[in-house]
Amino acid sequence: MVQRFWRNSCWVLLVGMLLGGGAALAIEDSIDLLQAADFDHFVFLPLVSRPLLPGIHGYVNYLGEPIAGVTVTLFLHDMESRYPTAFHYTQTQADGDYHFADVPPLPPFCAYHVGYQNGKSGNPLNPAHLMVWNAPTILSYEAGQSVSVADFDVADVRQLSPAAGVTVTFPVTFTWEPRLVTPQDRYYCGVFMPGYMYGQGEVYWKPASADGVCVWEAPDAGFDYNADYEWYLQIMWFDDGGVYGGGGAGFARPLHFRP
Repeated sequence: MVQRFWRNSCWVLLVGMLLGGGAALAIEDSIDLLQAADFDHFVFLPLVSRPLLPGIHGYVNYLGEPIAGVTVTLFLHDMESRYPTAFHYTQTQADGDYHFADVPPLPPFCAYHVGYQNGKSGNPLNPAHLMVWNAPTILSYEAGQSVSVADFDVADVRQLSPAAGVTVTFPVTFTWEPRLVTPQDRYYCGVFMPGYMYGQGEVYWKPASADGVCVWEAPDAGFDYNADYEWYLQIMWFDDGGVYGGGGAGFARPLHFRP
């Protein structure tokens, strides 16, 4: 966080207190000195900020703190294809920063997006991380352009109940521990047939509360009690322009229903 502040700041305040006899300025005394400062002796100097390099860049956190060594993927979307193609890979640095350099301009009817995949693309499977996160789509990119992507946090959401493999009846209450470091999280509880991931079966989405509770009161029309299901959480981030990020929490849990 601190590194980001200094990198993006245009000005820095340097306190040049004129202390007689060249006395040293102790760190523990700095707050008292600022409160009693004589502003005639403050010196304002411009800070030469490091220019943003061409490419696509952003930051990754874990529980609100920068995380190093996370592999992020730059995906290319061809609007005629169902799934994006992994285009470039890079890793986060000590301050959580990542940078894709030498990114070619987007062809017509294509888009980029940055994503994180747990257990894939060079990342070991980590139960403390989200399963996936997708940053906002980049619809336009020219050669030499510098594009900042919204920061994101890979900390997982801990699912509480129902436990894996249990049989439930309606109404069903799903619970989890919300991520406190990302209050912008909006949760959706998903119940799906495993084949849904491959274009087969059904999925049911239910909006959930910010405090970690979702109640599914009654089955939807056509609900199949004999099918196998799994449940997990989808996290979405929104702003005035719509969605600016989303991902899946942890590992889906098997679930069975009975009338």
